[in-house]
Amino acid sequence: MTDDPYTIQSGRTREPPTSLFGRLRYLGPGIIVSGSIVGSGEILLTATLGATVGFVLLWWVLFSCWVKSLVQAGCTSDLWRAIRLGTLDAPSSRRSGC
Repeated sequence: MTDDPYTIQSGRTREPPTSLFGRLRYLGPGIIVSGSIVGSGEILLTATLGATVGFVLLWWVLFSCWVKSLVQAGCTSDLWRAIRLGTLDAPSSRRSGC
């Protein structure tokens, strides 16, 4: 037996979950972050903005997407820091507020 982590070894794999609860157990904070990247409000806002003013405010859409990715990265690092420290309490004023 080798200790290669990229080789599937017999007896070291699990059967995939079949129930809904079993599948939900494997979803972690990453699904919340990835699900919040594009919301229905963003889709409606960008379509309405584009139909109303055309390409005049395209810079605003690009800037808001860039800022949102920075906020998402900050929230994710703050969440992982809280998980590692074991302090998943309410956000305080010294945190990023996520």
